[in-house]
Amino acid sequence: MITNQTLIVPEKLGGKIKELRLELGMSQSDLSNDFITLRTLQKIEKGETTPTFEVLLHIANMLHIEMFDLILSSRIPIYLEYQFPTIMRVLQEENGQLHGLNLAELEQTLKEFTSIKLPHNDHVRVETMYALLQAFMHEKRDDAIVLLACQVAKIVFKQNILPSDTDLFQLAAYIRLETDYEKLDAFLERLQQYPLYYYHSSVAYNINTAFYVQKRWYDMEVLATAVLNNISPDQSFTLLPYHYCQLGAALHKQGKKRAAFFFDKGLELLILLRQPQNFDMMIMQARNDNIPISLTEYLDVLVEAESPSPIL
Repeated sequence: MITNQTLIVPEKLGGKIKELRLELGMSQSDLSNDFITLRTLQKIEKGETTPTFEVLLHIANMLHIEMFDLILSSRIPIYLEYQFPTIMRVLQEENGQLHGLNLAELEQTLKEFTSIKLPHNDHVRVETMYALLQAFMHEKRDDAIVLLACQVAKIVFKQNILPSDTDLFQLAAYIRLETDYEKLDAFLERLQQYPLYYYHSSVAYNINTAFYVQKRWYDMEVLATAVLNNISPDQSFTLLPYHYCQLGAALHKQGKKRAAFFFDKGLELLILLRQPQNFDMMIMQARNDNIPISLTEYLDVLVEAESPSPIL
C-alpha cells in the first residue's frame, strides 16, 4: 500500500530500472559494471531489495538519468492515471492561458498527489517542477515556461545563505526552458547579484547552455572558469565534467589555446564517474564543434583516466 511515507516502492523501482536497461540494450553485467554484484542487481530489478543511495546513484549514472528522476519515473504511472487529466484540463481552459485561479487549482492538484507520492516539506514546488518537466513540457511548452516563471518569482534571494535544492532546481529548469532571451538576460542580470545562486554548478551549467545557443562564447568562458575555480564541497560534482567541456567549447569558438585540453579533462572525468553514454554524447558534441580532442574512445582512456591531471 502506498502511503504518505512511501518514497520508493521496490517492485516499481526495480521494474523501471529493468525497463530503462533494456531500452538502452544493456545486459545486467553492463549495468552492474563491477560496482555491484550481478545477484544484487537481479534482486533490485525483481523488487526483492531496495538499493542504497550509492547503488542507486551508480545505476542512475549508468542509465543516463538523474537519480531523483529515476525514483519519480517509477511513480509516473500513478501520476498519469490520476492527476494528468486534471492538469491538462486546467491548462486547456481559456485557450491554455494560465491565470491565478488555474494556477491555484493546479497547485492544489499537485499537493493532493504529493501526499501519496513524495513526502517533502516543500512538496508543492517540487511537484510543480516535475509535473512540468515530466508531463507537459513538450506539448505545453509555453505554458510550462509561464508556470516556471511564476514559481521562480516566489524565490526569496538572499546574500551569503546557501540556496535550497528546490530553488536551484527551479532556477535551472526555468533558465533551460526560457527561449525569450531578452527576458532571460534581464533575469540573469538580476540573478548575478547573488553569487551563491548564479555560480552554483547546476544553475551555471544551464546558463552556459543558453549562452551556447546565443553564441556568447566569451561569457561562456568567464562563467565556466569562475565555476571551476570555486567548486566547493557542498556542491555536487556530477556536472563538473560538463563545465570543463563547456569551457573547452567556448575557448575553441574564440580560437583560443587549450580548448582541447579542457574538453579532454571533462571526458576524463566522465570516465572516472563511469558514464559511458554521457562520454559518447560529449564526443559527438566535440565533433560537431570541430574541437581537436585526443580522447575519442571510452575503453581507450579507461586506464589513462585512473590518474587524472589536476583541476584548474
